[in-house]
Amino acid sequence: MNYIDWVGIEHASKTMTNSEQIWLTKFVTSFYATAKKMKERKVWKTSLCPICNMSVEDTNHLITCKDERAIDQYKKSTTKFFQHLQKVHTHPDIIAIFQQTLQSNSPSSFTNAIPIYTNETLIREAAKEQDIIRWENIFKGHISKKWAEAQLQHYLRMYSNPPSVHHWAKNVILQLYRISKDMWHHRNEIVHECIEEKLNQKESDQLREKIVIEYEKGSRGVLLIHKHMFSEKLADLLEKAVIEKKYWLMQIEASHACVKKLSSPDHDMRGILKNSQQFQTS
Repeated sequence: MNYIDWVGIEHASKTMTNSEQIWLTKFVTSFYATAKKMKERKVWKTSLCPICNMSVEDTNHLITCKDERAIDQYKKSTTKFFQHLQKVHTHPDIIAIFQQTLQSNSPSSFTNAIPIYTNETLIREAAKEQDIIRWENIFKGHISKKWAEAQLQHYLRMYSNPPSVHHWAKNVILQLYRISKDMWHHRNEIVHECIEEKLNQKESDQLREKIVIEYEKGSRGVLLIHKHMFSEKLADLLEKAVIEKKYWLMQIEASHACVKKLSSPDHDMRGILKNSQQFQTS
C-alpha cells in the first residue's frame, strides 16, 4: 500500500534485535500463537480468547480484548506512547488525533478526530490515509507517510536546524510496536498463570528438562525453516508460557524426526529433496 511509511518501518526494523524482528514478523503476519492459530495447528480445542473467553483470539484481538485486565494494560501502554509524542515535540494536531483515536482499544476514525480548528492540508490527508490503512494496522507500525510530512512542517516552524523527521517516524513506529508487544506479554502472563496452576510440578520439571536437552543439541539436525527457533536465549525460552514451550518442543522434535527420516538411505525422496534449501540441516 503506497500510503504506508515503509522507509520509517525499515529504519525501525534496523534498530531491533534478531529476536525482536522474529516477534514482529510473526505478529504482522498473524503467525503468532494466538488461540485461533493454536486451534488451526490442532494444539488447542478452541479459538476463543483465553482471557475474555468471548471472541476469537487473533492478532487484532490482542489489542481490542475487552477483558478489564487487557484494557488496563492497553491504557498503560498508550499513555507511554502519548508521553513519547510530547517528548519529541510532535505536532499538537497529530497528538490530538492519536489521543482521540487510540485512547480506547476500540477502532476509531482518524478523520473524525481531526481538530475542527486545524487548517493544515497535510494533517487532513494523513488522517484520511490512516483510515484507509485501517486503525488496527497502526499497531503493526503501518502509519501514513503524511504524518512525517506534517511533522516536518511543524519542525521547520520551530527550529532553524530541525531534527530528523525520519528519526521521529522511526521512533513513533517503535513505540507502536511496543504497545503490541506489551499486550502480547501481558496476555501470556495471564495465560501462563492459568496453565501453570493446572500443571503439577513433576510435569513442569519434565517439560523444562526436555527443552534443555533439545536446546543444548543446537540447531544442527533440524530443518532450515526451524533453525531460527534457537536464536532466543535458553533462559528466555524457559520463561515463556507453557503453551509456547510445548509448541517449541513439539516443533523441534518433529523437525529432528523429519531430518532423520530424510537422511535414511532407503528414503525414496532423498535424491529429490537433497538439493532443496528448505531441507538443509547444517
